[in-house]
Amino acid sequence: SVSLRKHILVNLSTSLITGRMTQFVSAVVALLLLFHAVGVRCTLEQPKVDLVAPGTRKYLVQGQNSGRNFLSCIASAEADLFLYSNDGTTIQINSITDPRYSFSCNAVSTNVTCSFSVKNAETKDAGTYECTATSSTGKSSSSLYVAVYDAPLINGATASPSNGKIEENQPVSLDCSLNVPSMGTDGLSMQWTHDGAVVHSQDGIEADFPFEIKKAQRNDSGMYTCTVANGTAIDTSSSVSIDVQFKAEVVEFSALPPSKLNDTTVIITEGESVSFVCKVDGNPPPTLISITHLSLRRKRLVYSGATTQEKTLNITSVSQEDAGMYECRTSNTIGGTSSDLRL
Repeated sequence: SVSLRKHILVNLSTSLITGRMTQFVSAVVALLLLFHAVGVRCTLEQPKVDLVAPGTRKYLVQGQNSGRNFLSCIASAEADLFLYSNDGTTIQINSITDPRYSFSCNAVSTNVTCSFSVKNAETKDAGTYECTATSSTGKSSSSLYVAVYDAPLINGATASPSNGKIEENQPVSLDCSLNVPSMGTDGLSMQWTHDGAVVHSQDGIEADFPFEIKKAQRNDSGMYTCTVANGTAIDTSSSVSIDVQFKAEVVEFSALPPSKLNDTTVIITEGESVSFVCKVDGNPPPTLISITHLSLRRKRLVYSGATTQEKTLNITSVSQEDAGMYECRTSNTIGGTSSDLRL
């Protein structure tokens, strides 16, 4: 009752002031009985721990490195990492000296974050990894299974045509051959990357993983790589080079100074100087760049050269004889184009 609680508190206060131990003890006992009567409980919280990793499961390939932060353990108390290997052995990883293993912990806010990685993976590294957090209040653990596949997981990547050279707007095919493991493949995916960027992917793995570009463009040139991933890459093929070739083309044909009547006609006062600049592009590189003065009665080659992407024709002290149509033409083994300006 309220009057009983008041009586106990008064007795406690009196005992503290006068030092009468008997009354003090009686008051404490009565206070504990009161807490019990009203349902007050005191509990000790177990430590928290979580073993996390990208993907739902983790995989390694024999002979390869797992990469940094392969497994991360976040705990509210001091943590240990155990490996219950498939061969029946148990290893406390953070207490052994093995140059293949890396295990480190850092205090972050109120938690301890530990990271684990392995180099040159072996079959004995397969098994259940358990992170255990221990404190004065108890022990908690979190576990994750890691599989180790036989190498190679990826046999190789190929291109068709085999030399990787293809003309623009023509199809090119890539294929990735894999050894599909008999053990679980949950969480695995396959990817094709172009210069590091993912261009094709699918969940799960199969013996063949093709990728086709129906009309290859010049920006499709580069290095293509097949990857098996589980959040992060666990096996990667050697890269395949694709070289999309296109005919030589005139990127820009202009005159300096830029005194144009319109896009195709240049106005220059007699006696002044003018420069015709022809910029080209092509793959393979252009083998010919020519700037030609075309008159009504003759075609005169003014400049012919190769291997550079830009040529310039300079005319000093322009006369009436220099008036007329000028053509920039370029070509390579695929083909060529031209562009005109009138002076």
